[in-house]
Amino acid sequence: MAVGVNLKCHTNETMWMTNAVLFLSVVISLPSSHAKLEQAFLVQLPGCTGSLISDNWIITASHCYNSLEYVGFSNDQGDLEVDLRDQNLEYSFVEKPDVLKEIPTEGFWTRPFKQEFQLNDTVGLGGATWRKVKRAILHRGFESESLSWRGFDIALVELEPGSFFHKSNEDGIVPVCLSSREVEPSEQVEIAGYGRRYVPHCMTDESGPEKYAVCGRPKDCSREHKTQYCGLDFLYNGTQHHKCIQGETPSASNQVCQTLWALFPGSFRRTSFVFNNDQNTLNVTCYPKIPPKGSKGWCSTRNPGIHADAEPDIDSGWGFCSPDKRQDYCNEPIPSKIDSQATTVSVFDADKCVYEMGQNLKIEQPSVQPEEYRDLQRANLFCVGINHTNELDESIYRLNLDGRLSKISRDSVRAQLQAKLTETGDIQTHFLEGGPGCFGDSGGPAFRVMTDPVTNRKVPVLMGVFSFMLWGTCGSREEPSYYGHLRARSGGQSSHSWIRRQAARRSWSKCLTEHFIHHWAVATRRGTGIHSPGAHFHFGRPRWDHVLKLIVPRAQMALFGSPLIGIHQVIVIVCIASG
Repeated sequence: MAVGVNLKCHTNETMWMTNAVLFLSVVISLPSSHAKLEQAFLVQLPGCTGSLISDNWIITASHCYNSLEYVGFSNDQGDLEVDLRDQNLEYSFVEKPDVLKEIPTEGFWTRPFKQEFQLNDTVGLGGATWRKVKRAILHRGFESESLSWRGFDIALVELEPGSFFHKSNEDGIVPVCLSSREVEPSEQVEIAGYGRRYVPHCMTDESGPEKYAVCGRPKDCSREHKTQYCGLDFLYNGTQHHKCIQGETPSASNQVCQTLWALFPGSFRRTSFVFNNDQNTLNVTCYPKIPPKGSKGWCSTRNPGIHADAEPDIDSGWGFCSPDKRQDYCNEPIPSKIDSQATTVSVFDADKCVYEMGQNLKIEQPSVQPEEYRDLQRANLFCVGINHTNELDESIYRLNLDGRLSKISRDSVRAQLQAKLTETGDIQTHFLEGGPGCFGDSGGPAFRVMTDPVTNRKVPVLMGVFSFMLWGTCGSREEPSYYGHLRARSGGQSSHSWIRRQAARRSWSKCLTEHFIHHWAVATRRGTGIHSPGAHFHFGRPRWDHVLKLIVPRAQMALFGSPLIGIHQVIVIVCIASG
């Protein structure tokens, strides 16, 4: 298996606070295309990615630091702790985050990171070195990189306060909030990291029979997950091919398809379904006769874990080589490229996550039994990928008894036949593409972007931490990206409780906390006269006496008719940095 703050977050949500780390229960979300918010908290670690959750703490994956086990010790909580203060390893330093410049300072969801200018000697360090690492704490439930599917691949990295290697304007470095609830199937999240953006495995697009599949490749390469070069090696017509084929596709050998293209000349560029005369059974699916103009061509496909070549059929076993930018160097050594911009993905159903994991474990860890991995809740895992909707715009024809073809154009009949094809599995309403998390993204965030309905500020909320992929193909249909929940479902062990325990044992930055009713917007709409929290939550120390007198009694009365009833259910804990 491949292995890939002082916060002042205020939105119309329920929040929990442990010292300086704020947990935010997500209800409202928007895509993050309005700004690259991940630039504010994303941190590059050696071979991995992390997220800044406070001035001095980063959250990442345990397997990123697992090689340091020999210098670590078990702390009083049973977690592996590695003291890096006196080590001169690559793990002893972190690189500077990007600085968020696309939104004004007054639009930040919390105050930016504040740097104390106590500069260290920079001899022997690159210009990107930002902070010295104090320690790494690996979750005690994490076993090893190869057993990441058992969960708890989460770690905290504590930075040395005041340990900086250059002086610069840090106004755009802003910690991320942490979610207090688990993600749900089908919801969209953003993922980001410092991993590979070019993939050395050629794949197909969605226009052929095998969609988002891996093209045939050398057998040795398919076993080497982290290879920089793979190339093509697939079988067609008894010959091994090492480039995508520009000539006719396997559909061209079918006589019905040939008849179709002769009678309807424009149809050879489209996918067409040909039904028998009874319109109850599908005769054949005719895919485009030749690759689209300007495309790379087509290839025979071979699923990960399968090493034997096979000839493609008319309507299976092949697909059109993908034009995706990540595939630009799939048939040659891939160059290094870093692009930390977030990508929108969908949370897959647990059954999909378990199925793909099982397919991998059957090959790579055959002794593992299904009951060991099928409970994602126990392992605190969810998986993501890209969900493509099928527009269902294929042409449909009927093969008459006399051998002639007629096009079915009536919408009502087309809808009936499309429904029939969906039932039989000949048509998919959605195409699932894996990833696109890849090597170097490990420990990176899956997050959502919230909108505070009162201040209209965008708030990034961390939902999970990237743990592993399966085959190393970084995006094929068999390759969802697996993330560790920050919040477990009922019955699972919450990562929040673990973070809280670590917070309680460490010297976190001091902060002031006060309790507020999170439905202040509701109270405002009811005419209670409660002011916008933004008036009291600017960067700096709030007027606590004024805020408490103004908000708490009125909000309690507006929401509950009593200052006491039900207050524990909607408490908001807000942390304002004190220094």
